[in-house]
Amino acid sequence: IAVWQNLQDPSGDLWRAYVSDNGVYVNPAYEDLIFKDGSGKKVFFTTANPTAALVKQIEQLGMVVVTMWAERDRFAQGEWAFFSPCMAPGRTFTTSVYSDPSKPCGQSATRGSPIGNALTVSPSYQLSYSSLPFQASGKLGGLTLRKQFETAFNLHAQGAVDYLFVG
Repeated sequence: IAVWQNLQDPSGDLWRAYVSDNGVYVNPAYEDLIFKDGSGKKVFFTTANPTAALVKQIEQLGMVVVTMWAERDRFAQGEWAFFSPCMAPGRTFTTSVYSDPSKPCGQSATRGSPIGNALTVSPSYQLSYSSLPFQASGKLGGLTLRKQFETAFNLHAQGAVDYLFVG
């Protein structure tokens, strides 16, 4: 289990429900289920552009904060993605994974996040609206998922991925 919460609004306090009183992150009944980094710190995911003061409050509780969003090319800055588009030549996002079956999806991997390197695989993703002609998920019998796992297996064999996130 991992929390993913918006930390952009300093007046918002929904995140506190997870870490105070009987919240899932402090309730001993859930301790073994909480996602932790290699040092044993609980991982708290947040949306893009979190407020630094809120991040600091969570870190002071002994947790590590990791940004996770989508459709942003911030993998080199340590940002995780809950889905990762396949890449076209020139490293741009694409919905076309079937034009050349010999090429992998090549989705980007997160480098240097507070807890390590990560890669996301998912059965589908959208760059605009889903189910437009030629973009409907499932149309190609799981080709996106197969190609994304191909990238994951290649990066794992190189020792380049610490975490695999299935979105």
